[in-house]
Amino acid sequence: LGALALCGRCPCFALLHPSQAARGSAALFEIPFDRFFVRRRRTARFLQHEVTVMKAHIHREPRCALLWNFPAGSPGYDAVERAARACRVALRPVDNGALGALVGDLCAGKPLPPAAPLAAVPDRPALIVSGLSHQNGELNRFLDMVSASGAALPLRAMVTPTSKGWTLAQLLLELNQEHDAVGGGSL
Repeated sequence: LGALALCGRCPCFALLHPSQAARGSAALFEIPFDRFFVRRRRTARFLQHEVTVMKAHIHREPRCALLWNFPAGSPGYDAVERAARACRVALRPVDNGALGALVGDLCAGKPLPPAAPLAAVPDRPALIVSGLSHQNGELNRFLDMVSASGAALPLRAMVTPTSKGWTLAQLLLELNQEHDAVGGGSL
């Protein structure tokens, strides 16, 4: 990650190269408030002013796909596995033991809670994806590959900031209710 250097005297800033950000030097771009120009620098001074260096910490969601009620022997499982490898997505099959775990924790690969709640969750297979972006096309690419596999996964969802705090049971119940509400019926 690079760093953003902010000037304390005027509305200016500079972008620092990632390898140089730790040393507080080598600004790649100096950006005054009213115009943009590129200038290489050897020190973290900006327009003759001292600057404060701030590192950007961008949290990325883990690239994973949770598979509910879709065991390894299911038709199309091998193709889903190939799609996951091609898109650098970790496949994580989940079962009844994971119903009490938070979706975000499951995607991050954290250990399961000691006891799962007794919840009646429909057996409809589901694919819950985390960490792929629709903006650069990687989510659509992965879903297209899964669709082409012929895998019967009627429930598909993307982990959101809200749903990552839900238990798997809550998310599956919500997905099944939405599926039934739009006339998806049952398998």
